[in-house]
Amino acid sequence: MMPQIASGAHVEEPDVPYFRTKELEVVCDPPGLIDIDGDIFGFTPARFSIVPQAVEILCPGG
Repeated sequence: MMPQIASGAHVEEPDVPYFRTKELEVVCDPPGLIDIDGDIFGFTPARFSIVPQAVEILCPGG
C-alpha cells in the first residue's frame, strides 16, 4: 500500500474510503488514541477542520 500512497493511487482502492470535506469528527467506541505522523495527538472523539491558507508549501524547482 505504501507505494500507492506515495503516488496517490490508494484513493482508487475499494477498501480505502476517500472523500473531501472541510470538517471531520472522529468518534470511536471505546475511545481510541490519535497518532498523527508518529506523535500522540490525543483521544477520540476529536474534530478536525481545515483552515484555508494556513499552510504554505514550498517545492524546489525542476
